[in-house]
This record gives sequence, structure tokens and C-alpha cells, in this order.
Amino acid sequence: MDTLASDDDRERATEQLTDAAADGRLTVDELSERLDLVHAARTDADLEAALDGLPAVDDHGPGYPAGAITLAVLLVLVPIPFGRLAAIAVALMLLRNEVIPRRRFQLRMWAIAAGTLELIVLATYLLLAR
Repeated sequence: MDTLASDDDRERATEQLTDAAADGRLTVDELSERLDLVHAARTDADLEAALDGLPAVDDHGPGYPAGAITLAVLLVLVPIPFGRLAAIAVALMLLRNEVIPRRRFQLRMWAIAAGTLELIVLATYLLLAR
């Protein structure tokens, strides 16, 4: 039994078709026909039929900005004032533009870990300062 297509699946297929038309892979008539198939699709197999012959979409998406992860790791590890807070800010900036669910999860965990570490360091400092 085929998996039923969701609205998100149809939106992704529509985007892939319009991108293919913009790249010159489809004529206006082909685009119109395939969009009709996408909007009428009930299953993933129906969507695949509408996308037949088009190049596969890269599921990994674009990479993170050069050096962003290295910078954030250094900010967490190097004992500079507010370095972990800066790492949280970097993670949140990257998270704002991230569309891939797996990487969104990684960035959330990164921000939570840096925030937790900052709270531990702050609590330790306050306890030792007494």
C-alpha cells in the first residue's frame, strides 16, 4: 500500500517543478500538466510520477556558513567572558534560516547545551563568590 501524500509533500513537489521550469527543464505546458498531477495526487507514488525525469533534490541542503560551527565551538571551549552566550547567538542565527528538520534539531541541542553550560558556570561562580 502506498503512503498517502501530505500537503507538505505536494508543496515540495510544486517547488521542485517550478524550479525545474525556471531551469528550462520543463515547458510551460509540461509544468501546467505536472502541477495538475501534483494537486490531484493522493499517494507518494502519484507525486513521483509527476516528478518523473527530473533530477533528484539534494536532501542535505546548503552547508552552514563557513567557519560558523568552528567559531561557536571555540566560543564554548575558550574561557572568554560570555563566549558561551555568543555560541548560543550563533546557533540561534543559524537556526532561524535552517529548513532541514534534522539540522534544526542539532542546532536546538547545540543552543541548549551552550545555555546549560553557561548556567552551570554562572552558578558555580556565584557559589564560590560567597
